[in-house]
Amino acid sequence: MFWSDLKSLHGNTTMNIHLMGELSNPQNMKSAHRGAQEFIAITNGNNVDIYSKKEATGGGARHQQTVYWLPWSGAPGKGQITEATWESINKTGCDYFLTSEFTGCRFVVDDIGVSHVAYGAGNAVPGPTNSGQRDSAEGDSRLARSGRRKMSVSAGPGTALNYDINGYAIVFGYRDASTRWAFRVYRVDGLGARTWSKF
Repeated sequence: MFWSDLKSLHGNTTMNIHLMGELSNPQNMKSAHRGAQEFIAITNGNNVDIYSKKEATGGGARHQQTVYWLPWSGAPGKGQITEATWESINKTGCDYFLTSEFTGCRFVVDDIGVSHVAYGAGNAVPGPTNSGQRDSAEGDSRLARSGRRKMSVSAGPGTALNYDINGYAIVFGYRDASTRWAFRVYRVDGLGARTWSKF
C-alpha cells in the first residue's frame, strides 16, 4: 500500500510518481487550498499516480487516504508562503502529508509548523530572486521559530539539499507511532534519476 510504505522508502528507486489533475498545477485552482483532502494513489507497475478523490481514474491498485495537502501559491514576481501550524495539521486527524511539486521553492519545518515558500517569495517585482529574499519573506510570516530545517529545490549552494533547477521534488510526510511527523523527499533530478531521501 503506497501511503503506509512511505516510511520504508529510501535511496535510488524505479518508482515514477506523478501528481495528476488539479494536483499537478495547483496555483489558482481549488486544490491550492491547504488542508485535509481525500487522495487516491493508483499504482500500476512502477507508476504511482496521485489524484484528488473526485478526479481519480485508471486501473491499478488504489489506495485512498486522507492527506494534509500543502500546495504552493503565488504569481511571478509576487511569490507567497503557504504554511500550516502543527496544531492545525494535527486537528485534522491526518496521518499523511503531501506537497505539490517543488521547482525553485523551499520547504521549511520548524517548531511552529511547515511552510511551502514559493521561489519568488520576497520579490516584489518580476525578475530573479534569491535565498536571502525568501529568508526575509519567511521571517515576516512568523513571530518566532526554532529547530528550523529547510530544503530548497533549486540549483546552487547553501542549502541542506540542493536540486537541479531542471528537476523537481515532492515532500511526503507521515506520523509515526509516537505521533511525531517524519518526512520523505521524492526527487527527480535534471537527468531523470529518481531517489528517496529522509528530511
